[in-house]
Amino acid sequence: MKPWIYAFDFDGTFVSSNHPQPAIELADFLSSNDENHYWGINTGRNFDFLYKDLQKLGLNIEPDFIIAREREIYFKQDDGWSKDAVAWEECLDKHLELLEKGSSFFTRAKSWLEQNTQATWEFEDNYLQGVVGQSHEEILAFIEWIKQDIAGQDLERILHYEYNTIYLRFGHAGFNKGQALQEVVKKLNGCVTQTIVAGDAANDLAMLKREVAQHIIAPSNACDYVKQQVLNQGGWVSHLEASHGIMDGIKGLKLVK
Repeated sequence: MKPWIYAFDFDGTFVSSNHPQPAIELADFLSSNDENHYWGINTGRNFDFLYKDLQKLGLNIEPDFIIAREREIYFKQDDGWSKDAVAWEECLDKHLELLEKGSSFFTRAKSWLEQNTQATWEFEDNYLQGVVGQSHEEILAFIEWIKQDIAGQDLERILHYEYNTIYLRFGHAGFNKGQALQEVVKKLNGCVTQTIVAGDAANDLAMLKREVAQHIIAPSNACDYVKQQVLNQGGWVSHLEASHGIMDGIKGLKLVK
């Protein structure tokens, strides 16, 4: 029998900063479910940052997998967490290809940001990862500049970015939350028809699609365009926030008895 696979965005979806208890209740529900299943977090955060906050929540059971920075896959093992080395090496190679082919673009981007915003570059493992703005408006203005700058260029085919509030992360077009989750489902011997996803922001859109998961949920605090995509995909838009919204969706889609 194929396993059920649950994947949730973290900030604003699995957990609300004001109400951590619903996340604990959701994790407890998943752990008490008798069905063959795996559950995990699909986030734009890096692994260490996410894991510290997971520990602060005091969950009674940890997730089975974590997708960090929208592309790095980790699986829970008996002795700790293990990064999927094959997927990571391929992802890193593509990211380095993007940085090389887009070197002149990143130079122009740095100049534009310095002249028009107070945003800063974000580096990790000595590689450029993205931008941290002072406001959501700065990020939206930067996105408009990106679209105009690369329009009609070869770079347009491979440059991908995800954003959420004041954060924007660059990546190769071949890697996003949706594609990373598809890789997880394959490695766990799962299937699209038994995959459940939930998200609330722009960087979740790539996984909130029927080709990634048959069952799609948005909590009440999701952005309007996220809710619209979920509805367009035949998913469930809850009137409840964060983890309460996920549980409402699971019940509303009749995924539990």
